[in-house]
Amino acid sequence: MFEKYHLSPMMVTVCVVFSMTLAAMGAMAQAAPPQQPGQPPQLQISDEDLKKAATAHAEITRINQQLQQSIQQAEGIAEVNELQSAADKLMVQSIKDVGLDLETYNDIVQQVQMDEKLREKFMQEMQ
Repeated sequence: MFEKYHLSPMMVTVCVVFSMTLAAMGAMAQAAPPQQPGQPPQLQISDEDLKKAATAHAEITRINQQLQQSIQQAEGIAEVNELQSAADKLMVQSIKDVGLDLETYNDIVQQVQMDEKLREKFMQEMQ
């Protein structure tokens, strides 16, 4: 699927994390799986960083929705690539604008997926 659109590695990372987050949030009613041996320990995430990540995630969601609409109207792969490149930059910038780096944002989102209570707080911050 991604080969068709020639996504940059950064965009693939953001899209994968975004997709995984949506899947995890869609399953909010289910309990988070217990931590398995070999999994990294849970990070200590401050309320401030959680709020920053939630703010960035809300903006990334908005950017992704706009991207999907624009892609549907795109005329050719070159235009799709330009749209995706622009969205990639906007998504990364939205993370930086709240004061997080991409690695920290990804770590927080992964933790949100594994911790039901943290996920609930994250969802509240997004509202």
